[in-house]
Amino acid sequence: MAIGSTIGFAGAVTNAALTVSTSTPEYPGAPVTVGQRIISDAGAEWVYVKVAASKSCTAGDFVVVTNHSTWQIDQLSNTTGKNFLGSMVGVAGATATAGQYLWIQTSGYVASVNAATGSTAFTTLHTSSTAGRSTTTGSAGNSAIISGAVILATAANNTAAAHLFGATVGAND
Repeated sequence: MAIGSTIGFAGAVTNAALTVSTSTPEYPGAPVTVGQRIISDAGAEWVYVKVAASKSCTAGDFVVVTNHSTWQIDQLSNTTGKNFLGSMVGVAGATATAGQYLWIQTSGYVASVNAATGSTAFTTLHTSSTAGRSTTTGSAGNSAIISGAVILATAANNTAAAHLFGATVGAND
């Protein structure tokens, strides 16, 4: 989704990252408060977040909120999944680097998410060793379940359509 109709925040651009410039007085800070939620077309829910220092994400990556007071995110992986049980999971709406702001989708239909090729539709999703990528193959002692997310078709070329419904990091495998 790009620019679309939203409830509570008209004209939100969910497919672009923002860099706040300290030398441009027109943008002394992020234009939206981190943690702000919007509802867009077809009931998709989005949350405004900031990429943590020395981290990055690509549009379609699964991400996890690693600091709920500052709304910082990191790509979801085996490491971040096992360390953030119960934390909010979303899908990045844009490609972003350390310190940039972006919208992540937390509920609703997502046309393309990062999912390991061959991952089976309508089965439990798990974190993987590849940052941002989900899989349907858990690894005992290494991965965690992604609760509240399901891919809607078998993944091809590391992408699949998905449905999110309040996704969080679940139990360790």
